[in-house]
Amino acid sequence: HACDGAGAAPAALRRAVATAPGVGLLVADLPAATEDALVDAAALAALLGDARRVLIVAAEPRATRDRVLGRLAALGGWHAGITVAGDGELAAAVAAGQRPALIVLSPAELAGRALAAGAERARWTATLACVIVVGVDQLTPVAATHAAFGLRRLRLALDRDRARPSWLATAAAPTEAAAYLERATLAHFEHVALGATATAKVAVHVRTGGDAGDELPGAAAALRGLPGVAVEDALGELRADGARAAVAPGWRGAVGLARVEARQLAGLYRARGQLAHRLPGDAHLAVWWVEATPLAGFLTRDGALAGLAQQDELPAARPVVGLANRYLAAAHLEAALAEGAPDEAGLRWAFGDAAIDELVAARPEVRTGARRARWRDDAHRVEATPVLGVAAAGWTDPRRDTVTASAIDVKSAIDGAIVARVDRRVAATRMYPHRVLRACGGLWQVPPGAAAPGAIVVAPAPAGAVPTTPELELELTGARWRGRPEQHAAGKLRFARALAEVDVRERVTGAIAHGAAAAAVRYPPVAADYTTEAMVLVFERAPSRKALRHAGRLAADLVPAHLRVERDDLEVIVAPDGVAGLPRPSLVFVDRHVGGLGLADALDPGTVHDLLRWTWGVLFRCACVDGCAACTPADVLSAGPDKVGALTLLGG
Repeated sequence: HACDGAGAAPAALRRAVATAPGVGLLVADLPAATEDALVDAAALAALLGDARRVLIVAAEPRATRDRVLGRLAALGGWHAGITVAGDGELAAAVAAGQRPALIVLSPAELAGRALAAGAERARWTATLACVIVVGVDQLTPVAATHAAFGLRRLRLALDRDRARPSWLATAAAPTEAAAYLERATLAHFEHVALGATATAKVAVHVRTGGDAGDELPGAAAALRGLPGVAVEDALGELRADGARAAVAPGWRGAVGLARVEARQLAGLYRARGQLAHRLPGDAHLAVWWVEATPLAGFLTRDGALAGLAQQDELPAARPVVGLANRYLAAAHLEAALAEGAPDEAGLRWAFGDAAIDELVAARPEVRTGARRARWRDDAHRVEATPVLGVAAAGWTDPRRDTVTASAIDVKSAIDGAIVARVDRRVAATRMYPHRVLRACGGLWQVPPGAAAPGAIVVAPAPAGAVPTTPELELELTGARWRGRPEQHAAGKLRFARALAEVDVRERVTGAIAHGAAAAAVRYPPVAADYTTEAMVLVFERAPSRKALRHAGRLAADLVPAHLRVERDDLEVIVAPDGVAGLPRPSLVFVDRHVGGLGLADALDPGTVHDLLRWTWGVLFRCACVDGCAACTPADVLSAGPDKVGALTLLGG
């Protein structure tokens, strides 16, 4: 109750308190406030019950630490040790010879320099007894990949120090998140139900097609002064008093006014039965403003969410992780070496044989001559493995926002502060002229001129501005198959799937304001060339070129409902004449990151099947004859749709 939980302690919390070292528990589909209560209660149980040292990995370290300290104050205080939030406080504490009882880091800080704190002195990882990972599957591909490598480096440090903490994780996609965490930590994660005994009564009203920018602030103003009113905005664009950006809005307060994205509806629906946080009056009344998109129309029709859930076809967007990206593997390998002489077997598990072989070939001095005993589960014996190491200069490459070390800073025109970083190779088409982007809690606008050699200077966006998407064209300049296409069939839906390494040329010719159908400003193309990976979807035949484009563009818009991706992560090339010598109509789903960040692999046959069936459902459930704004992307409507042909392509 001190953590604002409702009812008796849920079963998941009781399990977490009794979890043995080395074991992981995963709790999924929690509303944000219930997640906070569970995480705080588990941390307090470890700190107060057994005086164990706890690491929490969460998006907002200071807010999380302050919240836990507030819970402690409600319990009458605590004198077991110091707490730190962020890598700066951690480094200062370790330098002073202190071992914090509670450490809270963001995923980016864990993947940055946090593990180097005390690498040569008091290792803070040596005394960890509990690790809590919050919502790690909610990260975009670059952040998720850095976080996965950070967790692998944490595991190497724990093995080096012979520490075996218990693990607790929260996530939205239980199966995929468990696989992600197991690959990153080598701990087995068991998915457990929350097991709450008290659930609030809820009522939700969904508003599609309205102007949330006008209606939501007006509704909030009318309710101002009433207790228990929460105003949230998942897009971070509203300027209403009291509005807060939220990764997972909804289910806060007695009355919730929220602007949500269509792709969030599935998760909000799944979480409706787990409101185990305290609510005024034990009830929640919500009004959600959802933009009128094809996905929103599909999910908000009567009975759609319930029907999909009943058929087990209401997935959580799964994380996309590029552990095979050679640029990031090499960078985090350098970091692991700087953090304390790991053994070669562990490094090969964490970063792959190719990265280790390249390192040893280029820098033979990393072989220290020392060896370390390591238990091999597969052989059931102890073996000696070489220890690798580097000079004590430390890791100088704490990248967080980019794939490569060759990056350009995006700086504020006000004070020169860095608000983002972008890979130099693709900077022209990511920070395109007149782009409006969200960073550091505000909206920024890219100037029309070319980027300076070392930085891109952005200014605060003008009043009324909204984030933009690029008017983008992609061209394949080369493609090499990674294997033979695999045939798949489900009823009348038939397709082949193949993976390819591709050379891509991007061109951006304008900036399209969020919600607009066309670019408000156009200019001569800015271009970028890079090599990446792609998933190629091949059909035996297509009713028409327009049908292939109609299905492909709509499917691209639905990918974020299945994978945790943003606009900058994915684009689809429509190839009616085929790809790389295979003369069949194809859709090429391009991973828009240098070297690829796992999107092609994440679009596995099951995900592709679900994606195509949802695409068919959006078209079939709409009453129009040949495409309309409710079921068809704006660029397809302007170029000419073929709804009947698209339905035929997708199985009739």
